[in-house]
Amino acid sequence: MFSGQKPGETWSAFFARRKETDAKREAHETAQRRSARMQREQNAARQKVPGKKGARVYVWEDVDGFRIRRAAGRQNYSFIWRSYSHSQRRYDAFNDKWDICTEFGDYSSSDDSKEDEDDGSYLYPGGIITHPPTLAESLQHEPIQPSNSDQIPDDVPTELLPHDENLYLQREGEFSSVSDLGRVFGSFEIEDREQPDEIRATLEDIAYLRFGFTSPSVPIPPPSSSLDWKLVRECLGDGHWPDYHFPNPSSGCRQELSTFFSYIKASNSVGDIPVEIYDIRQEMSDVRTLPALITLRKEDLNGTTHYIIRTAGNPPFEVGLTSAVSILEIIRRLRDHDIFEICTWLLNSGISFKTLILGPRSARRYPVAALPHGGLGFRPPGYTGDVNDYHAYLAFRNRLLSGFVGRAALMAGGLVARLAYGGNVSYDSVFYGPSDNVFDTGASFNVDRESTRAYWDDCLTDNDKDVICGVYRVATSAYN
Repeated sequence: MFSGQKPGETWSAFFARRKETDAKREAHETAQRRSARMQREQNAARQKVPGKKGARVYVWEDVDGFRIRRAAGRQNYSFIWRSYSHSQRRYDAFNDKWDICTEFGDYSSSDDSKEDEDDGSYLYPGGIITHPPTLAESLQHEPIQPSNSDQIPDDVPTELLPHDENLYLQREGEFSSVSDLGRVFGSFEIEDREQPDEIRATLEDIAYLRFGFTSPSVPIPPPSSSLDWKLVRECLGDGHWPDYHFPNPSSGCRQELSTFFSYIKASNSVGDIPVEIYDIRQEMSDVRTLPALITLRKEDLNGTTHYIIRTAGNPPFEVGLTSAVSILEIIRRLRDHDIFEICTWLLNSGISFKTLILGPRSARRYPVAALPHGGLGFRPPGYTGDVNDYHAYLAFRNRLLSGFVGRAALMAGGLVARLAYGGNVSYDSVFYGPSDNVFDTGASFNVDRESTRAYWDDCLTDNDKDVICGVYRVATSAYN
């Protein structure tokens, strides 16, 4: 799991660097995020053990005299919490994370009442020891047990369930397959998070915001051919989801929308679409003038056209998109919003984008692959996955998403972004900008025809995408 500690970085240097980063974040913090952060700080002051939906905990372990920051594992929080005093715990409200280390303070200053406090010993399942237990010691004596071992978890798709009458016996106990997977991959809890709130727009709203349709005030000449209304609804994103239908507009509006999309289909240029129904051709439309808070420019990065947005207030990054349609929708929809609100809308909509910062020009145009390309591994011919494979996938995926790969996945858009959101990756990881190691692990987007300027951001490798999407390599009878 990516802990955020740089190679060779001491614990004191780590916190000094994080203090500087948090100060920059606070300078660009909105009132809403500041209120949420202060509430987290108030909750953390109670020194309660983080629960399933709480903060993450990291332990600074002494390895040959050097402190290594390691994730504690949510299944170990309760036990580890009792082994350290209040002064040995530090909370970071910006990242919603706890750090635990004996270097932070004296154990005797703890406000917790413990039976073994007088002799400085620690009581844990493996016996009494005179030092705070390491993760290895806690894991050795606290095997991960499957929850609700008498029933299959509700979140496992039925098609992945094996038809085996002895499944429950195989999944129980310290030496079960689930317990073994827990030791190998770790244990992760999937939070029941609510989906982002979306305004329930009408089909007319979507046609304007996404495509620039405006209801004409005068009759429009009919196009050479007219699209079917069902196809028009599908163009507007409706029609494929039986439980999410928009109400039909009036018959007159349906005709106008059909005319608009019929012209778009048949046109070779913007000038072929009647000015009365297309805002791009209208002199007084929103898209003909940029809002005061937004600056927009076009750059060729790595041979691909990017549209780069910057908002007022000196934000920590700029937003880059390759979709001109999305840029126009932002101008129509979010004219008076800051960079963070624009990012929130892009994340909620599943639209791919980048958070770009300037950096040195580099020949590396792709992120560094942390693992050899193989997705979730190789399987023999005819292999069929079971419930244990599914839980191993969740553990492996969520471990990968816990680092900078998580923020890159959210910005990838589409299915990958939805899976990252389901893996409890916070939007805040995007708002804070590229990771501290972006120049070492990220990708360079070089400005064409220039020798020095480049942009950087965290990006996904092909292997990252395969792991997130649950890809296995299965051997076939073919040689290749």
